[in-house]
Amino acid sequence: MDELEKASIKAAEFLKRGSEYLEKGDYDNAIADCNEAIRLTFDDDFDAFVYFVRGIAYSNKKDYDNAIADFNKIIRLDPSHDLIIAYIGEDAYFNRGIAYSNKKDYGNAIGDFTEVIRLNPNNEGAYFHRGFAYIDKKDYDHAIGDFTEVIRLNPNNEGAYFHRGIAYTNKKDYDNAIADFEASLKINPNNAVPKKILDSIRKSKGVQECLSPSRSFSAGG
Repeated sequence: MDELEKASIKAAEFLKRGSEYLEKGDYDNAIADCNEAIRLTFDDDFDAFVYFVRGIAYSNKKDYDNAIADFNKIIRLDPSHDLIIAYIGEDAYFNRGIAYSNKKDYGNAIGDFTEVIRLNPNNEGAYFHRGFAYIDKKDYDHAIGDFTEVIRLNPNNEGAYFHRGIAYTNKKDYDNAIADFEASLKINPNNAVPKKILDSIRKSKGVQECLSPSRSFSAGG
């Protein structure tokens, strides 16, 4: 066995242990092992896995800049020469989008989730998180569109109904908001948050109806 083979085996051991540290929530040791794995190899396929594990560890530590840098490295690899990199590439865009969202860089987040959807039009999570980003940008129409797509893909997604209800509420489309919060509660009757919002909307809506000309007394009454 030559030195290159020995280094490759050792690098694989570091990656395996780093992945185990990541699963345990020991992000510092996960990052340290990934650093060693990268130092020992020069193989794009292998490095893509290492950057991915290290990027997730950085993201979980809320070190979003370093996380984004690692996902960038994966995305820059040519996806055409290996299906492994192509597969990780989808997840790299997704997780970079999450990191951008956590940095409140919603424009780049939306761009990454859009790329995930281009690569996999049935990626429920990409529509969901892009909907989040649109809500944060106050682009409620696009948010509603994305949460509607999540519901099409998964009619039992409680969160999609809830957050579409939030978007409708911000548009003052209270009838659709009520319908969505009720749908959310039907899936999870124990969630107190939509109950509170529903009570608030109904009270507000009732006040508005009572004050509307069609419901008020005439001046001569």
